Amino acid sequence: MNARAVIETAPLQAQLGYTFKKLELLNQALTHRSHSKKNNERLEFLGDSILNCVVAEMLYERYSDLDEGDLSRVRANLVKQQALYEIAQTLSLSDYLRLGEGELKSGGFRRPSILADTLEAVTGAIFLDGGFDAAKTCLRKLYSIILANVDPKTLGKDDKTLLQECLQSYQLPLPTYNVTGTSGAAHNQQFEVECLIPNLKVSVKGEGASRRAAEQAAAKIALIAALKALPQALGKPKKTRSALIVFRCGTIAIVGRPNMGKSTLLNALVGQKISITSRKAQTTRHRILGIQNREEAQFIFIDTPGFQTRLMNTLNKALNRTVTTALQDVNVACFVVEAGYFGEDDKKVLKLLPDDLPIVLVLNKLDLFNSRFQTPSERDQALLNFIKEMARPWCELGGHEDQKSEFAEIVPMSAKSPGDVERLLDVLEGYLPEAPAVYDGDTITDRSERFLAAEILREKVFRFTGEELPYTSTVVIDQFKMDGKMRRIAATILVDRDSHKAMIIGAKGERLKKISTDARIDMEKLFDGKVFLETWVKVKRGWADDRAELRAQGLE
Repeated sequence: MNARAVIETAPLQAQLGYTFKKLELLNQALTHRSHSKKNNERLEFLGDSILNCVVAEMLYERYSDLDEGDLSRVRANLVKQQALYEIAQTLSLSDYLRLGEGELKSGGFRRPSILADTLEAVTGAIFLDGGFDAAKTCLRKLYSIILANVDPKTLGKDDKTLLQECLQSYQLPLPTYNVTGTSGAAHNQQFEVECLIPNLKVSVKGEGASRRAAEQAAAKIALIAALKALPQALGKPKKTRSALIVFRCGTIAIVGRPNMGKSTLLNALVGQKISITSRKAQTTRHRILGIQNREEAQFIFIDTPGFQTRLMNTLNKALNRTVTTALQDVNVACFVVEAGYFGEDDKKVLKLLPDDLPIVLVLNKLDLFNSRFQTPSERDQALLNFIKEMARPWCELGGHEDQKSEFAEIVPMSAKSPGDVERLLDVLEGYLPEAPAVYDGDTITDRSERFLAAEILREKVFRFTGEELPYTSTVVIDQFKMDGKMRRIAATILVDRDSHKAMIIGAKGERLKKISTDARIDMEKLFDGKVFLETWVKVKRGWADDRAELRAQGLE
């Protein structure tokens, strides 16, 4: 190795407290994939595991009173990208990076993801050069100052969670949040949110680029006000069950372009069919709320319509508003794409995703992806390459230039695999805030039986007509009443043209009969009781552009 290379990295080695025997390992750790084929990606993989192990050991030794859940939370926040980026800055790692010309021009030496990955790679290089103890000594030195200033009870908890815990410890009602104003263009809105704690006479406001960010800003101010306002008469905080067992509850949006299997995924996550599925794109029109309960978590899922990239009518515009609104009200979102493919329409959805929301990229339809390859090795390599591609910042994937975020997690899966579904739930649980359950344990959806009956019938219309019928058809429930234990349902299928009506009815009414029979069977399974279903087909021209009709169906 030439003398210049030794001189260049000498200050870094001094800061690390470790001198390399094989300097080429350090140079490789500092080499980004944009620079050359021999880069730091494999070292990064190795260093990530070592770093997690060492930090876990330090936390285990330091905090003997923390349970497994709190230890995992603290560790996750100490090894996440932002934490590693901050450590990398103290080492001035950006001065030693070897980047390709494109990354240099775009300021890659300042990018948090590149610096965090490089720190992991350097850890892997120390391990290969000097063994585990050498890597451990180096990491303990880097983290000792950080741990001295960490509060394990609050690290990783957002302001809303801290405020909620504070109020719960005094057995006070939870705060309420109300949007009091918005300003700016649609693509650059500013939200104002009021946070109210009536029992403490606290009313404060916060602002942010999204509703979620504004709520967090308001919660931060409200927490300070609440701590000042808590009357002495309340005494010490009372221990509640939530202080002993961490329970998580939050909302998750499922977004993506049409026909990505979002409704199938929702049904799998909930464990029961509540959202209709079809090969025809755009079968979901409403925000379907599905609920999954675990012993220590409640997942509240929102299945949104596939985002329309070709705005054809008032219906499509209403559906797109449903998607963007859903993203303002959730704790985490699943962006569903087809494994192995990320096209122009996916990029258009990517541009809508907020930077301040954790986004889990779900590579769905893995079973179809796997079927394209003759050998497991070819399949695994292709999947690995696709995951690496999707791990880049959004601005490099086709998002806006200022979208520097990366996906919080990338989960390859098939919604048809129970094991994959459980794995996704495990990932999502870590992003839910600590909060009590919102719904009873046996609730699976907030939608009424009337609504679900309409959705089931609409699904059968799509399934039995295939590509013949345009999606401009809908179902209206004219009557839904109980007759003893039997549900009597009268429904009308609305279509746009006479020819569409003929498609649904079929020769001698046979197709309509099949649609109704299959719908009735599914309703009886869902409602756990007998159903008497009457179905008519009516033509109502231009209903998809009729704002009054859309409002009547809850689509406007």
